[in-house]
Amino acid sequence: MAVEIRLLGGLEVAADGRPLALPTRKTEALLARLALRPGVPVARAELAALLWPDRPDAQGRGSLRQALASIRRVFEEAGARGPSAGGDAVALDTRGVSVDVARLETALSRGVLAEAIALHRGPFLAGFPPVEDTFDAWVDGERAALGRRLLAAIRGALASDGAEPDVLALADAALSIDPAFEEGWRARMRVLVARGDRAGALREYERCREALRRELSVAPAPATESLRREIVGDAAARATAPETTRTPTLAVLPFEILSADPAHEPFARGLEEDVIGALSRFRTLRVVAPRSGRREVAAEADYHLVASVRAAGGRLRVAARLAAVATDAQLWAERFEGDLADSFALQDRVAQGVAGALSLRIDEAELRAASLRPPESLAPHALWLRGMQWLRRGTPEADLEARQLFEQALALDRDYARAWAGLSLSYFNDWSCAAWERWDETERKAFEHAAEATRRDPQDPVTQCILGRILLYRREFERAAEHLARAHALNPNEPDVLAHLSLGHAYLGEPERGLALGETARRLNPTAPDWYLPCVAANYLVARRPREGLELLARAPDGHVDTRAFMAAARAHLGDSAGAREDARRFVERFRAGIVKGKPFAADEPVRWVLHVNPLRRAGDREWLVEGLARAGLPVP
Repeated sequence: MAVEIRLLGGLEVAADGRPLALPTRKTEALLARLALRPGVPVARAELAALLWPDRPDAQGRGSLRQALASIRRVFEEAGARGPSAGGDAVALDTRGVSVDVARLETALSRGVLAEAIALHRGPFLAGFPPVEDTFDAWVDGERAALGRRLLAAIRGALASDGAEPDVLALADAALSIDPAFEEGWRARMRVLVARGDRAGALREYERCREALRRELSVAPAPATESLRREIVGDAAARATAPETTRTPTLAVLPFEILSADPAHEPFARGLEEDVIGALSRFRTLRVVAPRSGRREVAAEADYHLVASVRAAGGRLRVAARLAAVATDAQLWAERFEGDLADSFALQDRVAQGVAGALSLRIDEAELRAASLRPPESLAPHALWLRGMQWLRRGTPEADLEARQLFEQALALDRDYARAWAGLSLSYFNDWSCAAWERWDETERKAFEHAAEATRRDPQDPVTQCILGRILLYRREFERAAEHLARAHALNPNEPDVLAHLSLGHAYLGEPERGLALGETARRLNPTAPDWYLPCVAANYLVARRPREGLELLARAPDGHVDTRAFMAAARAHLGDSAGAREDARRFVERFRAGIVKGKPFAADEPVRWVLHVNPLRRAGDREWLVEGLARAGLPVP
């Protein structure tokens, strides 16, 4: 039986596609050390010092023997050979074993760089937890050495003339290894200039400069600065952004003061600045604030925000409206009121409300316009909107339609992070809903595309949120929490993101935080779609407030396959046995039709699926859910 060992991008061991589980972290570490150079003997003393440095020699060798025996057992049960001993050394038997690092080294020695790059899924033992300082230092050294070898090969390939796609693939691979690899940034800049996209090339320069500052605290090299000066030499090209990167432009016109009291001027101007700042956080919106002498900027905008401020009787009133410039149609209007004595609170509320509402209304208007045009004529942002519209249908067929639109957006702009994020979501839909039998494959694709999205644009709250949600499903809770927090910090006013963050905090076991975010999302989007409801309801359930959670879930009982399962658990905990059993029965029907597609399944598989696709961090939350499902009559694992 063939055993495949992957060391790049993390440790994975499988026999004929079936994962093999080693009993301890140190047995995994030992296998990784032997697998790095299969067939090459490693002295027992070296292995013991690497993994048991604090134990006396005899104890260290005894621990090594036990770990080797554990590895051999796992391999033998899979019908494969394990490590073999010869004298005072140990080697991994190469017969029937394939190791990705060894294959990569072979590809490099043969000059087959494309194969080597394809094998490099990520850094050596990426994400492997700390074991011992000696082993961790060894990992760092091997990781750096492997990266240097691969970068040297890429550097040589970039120095030769090649086709644009090949150059971009080489540059992307190099930058995934070392974000401060300037030859890669310069290669990307040159390709974009050759395509006539000087603005894009200058954006690459800025990304290069930021990467060098972040990674090495240095400025770009003279060669990079020289290339930048060549690019900016064409002022006309610099002044005009390419059509393929167009995003809607919103002009925030000066707020009108309808009060004679000059004391209200600071409030109006402060509110205007707050609104502009809040709107500027939306990555898919270009915000301009024309003043006197710049009215032509407002005329060229796609949308206008017009607002007025009035004060009377100790009260402040702010009226705002959004209009489409081309048609003069009013897309949104709202009025906000508050006490003059509490003007700062009103200012915050208005800024948040206006920003959240306008982003939704402008996206709706852009989507309507995009729906009237053929996809091949659309810019990446419009393709993203149409792709998201397909994804919301929640069917495998719709996911494929969306995937084609996102790939078309990337064909226009390889750096458009939202398109990478959209591809991630299309696989995420399969992963968490429709493709239970292809879980590993779709999970990997969802994660890889989300990680790429954040690499292309780390300042986009949407991409940060998506990566955070996927990390939750991978049970990497600490990393997930970091990305969710970053998404909120980047834009606390994006309703859809807030709804996803609400569910994320329920999974993390932080229901009070999740409820606050969910209620803000619903306030910013009063006509929110039904999928907001289970996001908020999950927080009520993990807070052991099943009645309130049930009230929300009952408003969209068939919105998701697992909604009826959560309703069954809530009713069971409330003592409604009949209702709980009915919801459980309907959940199993949906599971049979939507998840296993009518195939036979084990009695406890529906509950196992619910627990798998709802990554609850706290054991108590999982136990509460399982107890409710059991009371509802569902077989539990």
